[in-house]
Amino acid sequence: MSANEQRRVVVELHASHRATMEPVVAAVRDSLLRSVIEFGTGGPLGHTMELVISDEFGEVVRRYGSVGPEVQTLPQGLVPEVVERLRELGQEVEVRDRRTDSDRWRVRPDWKRCVEKAQWEVVSAVGEHRALRVVGFDDDTVADAVANVTRAYPDARIAIAVPTNALLDRVRRRLGERLVNPLGLFTAKKKRPGRVSVGLVGQFPRQSGSEWDLLVLPYAEGTVSDAALRVIASGQYQRLLSFSRAKWTRDESINRRFLVIAGSTFPEERTHASVTAVVLPAHGTRPDGVMPDALQEKKKLYWHNGRRNRRVAEVARCLVKAKKKSVRSIFNGDEPLVKEVVAAAKSGVAVVVETPVHAREFADLLPGWVIWTANGLDVAEPEPGCGIITTETAATQYGIGAGVLIRATGTRWALPEINWPSVRRVESAVLIDFADEFHPQAAKNAAARTQSYQKAGMTVWTPEEVPATEHHETTGASG
Repeated sequence: MSANEQRRVVVELHASHRATMEPVVAAVRDSLLRSVIEFGTGGPLGHTMELVISDEFGEVVRRYGSVGPEVQTLPQGLVPEVVERLRELGQEVEVRDRRTDSDRWRVRPDWKRCVEKAQWEVVSAVGEHRALRVVGFDDDTVADAVANVTRAYPDARIAIAVPTNALLDRVRRRLGERLVNPLGLFTAKKKRPGRVSVGLVGQFPRQSGSEWDLLVLPYAEGTVSDAALRVIASGQYQRLLSFSRAKWTRDESINRRFLVIAGSTFPEERTHASVTAVVLPAHGTRPDGVMPDALQEKKKLYWHNGRRNRRVAEVARCLVKAKKKSVRSIFNGDEPLVKEVVAAAKSGVAVVVETPVHAREFADLLPGWVIWTANGLDVAEPEPGCGIITTETAATQYGIGAGVLIRATGTRWALPEINWPSVRRVESAVLIDFADEFHPQAAKNAAARTQSYQKAGMTVWTPEEVPATEHHETTGASG
């Protein structure tokens, strides 16, 4: 083999949405290896843990069983990065895309007339990319996007796959309201074909050819198990469209699986809307005695401080109404600020807490509000007139579409890096925090948070700048 042939690398994207690289390049192969913890049996606790090197989704295999040449498998989402790396190494790279579309995948010439203007960019991206992941959407905007894709491609066969029956019901209800023709349905008990069908990810029929033009995964975080990936890579689906609440999660295994199901993300560069931070007065119960450690400090100053929690809940109830009168009941004196808060509140209100323990305190104070905790497949959306109570970890994992974020966490730390605010939902967002004057340490923590907002470039309104109205506590609450 000549030196030129050795420097020539072929990267192929296959109909199964898998990618391969031939020949194997050691530098690329090594970059795909990861350290993972492997569990075994034995030991005093009944199990063992060992750090091992894994080549999951980056295996070296032989093309034709045991006799063909070795090829490197790749997650399709890493192909651009791998190609760039190969060129840096002086390799000549040829990219071959073996994926094709059926005759059914034809966009209407007048598609912009039947597609909502707000969905033009998404529909265009679906046509441009064969495996696309859309980031930062909630249930309703997912349904809007899918419904508009079905209108733009009137002959395409589209399968919408979810991991659980609960999520299936949510998707069916929302899509059913937006489509003229009835949805097909595929579950363990029902097989009802349709041009646009919903079903559990493993229940769609397996055919010898490409039965479906587009596979939609509305809840990508929950649809990347080994079994789901085998279905996705079965060759039945010519295009993939997935939705995730955040671009990346804290779980590197899920992030790697995101790269398996999608080669591109939309929007490519996500920018944040401007944020105004409003710091309100907050009376709380001054703890008795000494707080020996940080945990006790959090419990007494924030988590179980009934008076402070009632103040936070009072603000949340007023703002979720998204009316000038209710907003003025919290603070007044600056009409442009009132208008800004009302505009942001129309996209929803979320209360962020540090732990599920604190979330349970607000569950009684804010009946009807949904609670988000981390690692749950079913992320409920609030009913009209209610909002979301979310832990910081869940907010980081799922992202928040609400325009108003009420920070009830306390502590002295800056706001964690969560997917908020969503530029697709609001032009400007409002962060509500509290001065916590009731205790010296709480006030010191609040001052540190306020300083962090200023450093982050937010417009900050302090209690001295926002004339607060008198607030009255509700009776009957504990604390």
